[in-house]
Amino acid sequence: MKRGVFLLAIFLAGCVGMDVKYPQTADEFLATYNWGGLFQNKETVTVTRSRVAVVADMREFAKKCMDITVNKRRMGRYKTDKYSRAPSSEAIPYNAKVARIKTGAMALSIQEVAGDPKGVPADGMYTVVAVVRGVSNTSTEVNIYHLKKPFIADPLKKWINGDKQLCPAL
Repeated sequence: MKRGVFLLAIFLAGCVGMDVKYPQTADEFLATYNWGGLFQNKETVTVTRSRVAVVADMREFAKKCMDITVNKRRMGRYKTDKYSRAPSSEAIPYNAKVARIKTGAMALSIQEVAGDPKGVPADGMYTVVAVVRGVSNTSTEVNIYHLKKPFIADPLKKWINGDKQLCPAL
């Protein structure tokens, strides 16, 4: 028992000194998923729509729903002013773009600018990448990779299917 605790302490001490490397591109984000780590979600949606139509709707989703800044409310106890109990808000920018990745497929990437952690790309940490592949002339497959962001992935799935009524409730 004591040996196990000792080995765990050595392991945790080694982790403390490690620098976290954030993916700098959508391709790096996808490569991180491919090794099968924890806390990762991959959803596949296949629709009977052309790849061109799906990509066009993803561009519209990115522009209309995800190139935004969200004010997240925090209670007064988290404010730097220790005498104020009023809620404060923090602006969280989201950046979205549709671009070709190394495999040649088109992909929507969504980045969230939260704080200023060392090593995060200027446009923010990658939180969602959706890769579009044409299965046939009338069928398209979209693989959505996200870091526990179903509130973004679920509305995106509707847009992929042609239902453009819902944006994520951020």
